[in-house]
Amino acid sequence: MIDTNVKGLLYVSRAVVPGMVARGRGPHRQTWGSTAGEMTYPNGAVYCASKAAERAINDGLREDLLGTPVRVTSIDPGMVETDFSLVRFHGDEERACQSLQGIDTAHARGCCGRHCVGSQSPRAREYLPA
Repeated sequence: MIDTNVKGLLYVSRAVVPGMVARGRGPHRQTWGSTAGEMTYPNGAVYCASKAAERAINDGLREDLLGTPVRVTSIDPGMVETDFSLVRFHGDEERACQSLQGIDTAHARGCCGRHCVGSQSPRAREYLPA
């Protein structure tokens, strides 16, 4: 998670953002964050920390890009039920379903025998240049 959510974001930003600034036509840099970066949950410390780092990197990048036409947006969905829980619990479907019991989640596809209903409010944070 650290390699993907933190290091990956840093490496890609370092490779892409200078060209965006050089073109100067109002490009838009978007990332997928998570509300988990603002509010932790049990047994999710590393994931939540990696998403908090994503938020901090975006906030810092926004400051770095003030005065340029580059916009920085983080799309922060609420809890979405995907196969992530199955991966997290190494294929243990019962444990994966139990981890989501009692939580109002959006569903990417039918998981744990449920249909695609319910949702938790996503957040989008868009930072505009000064």
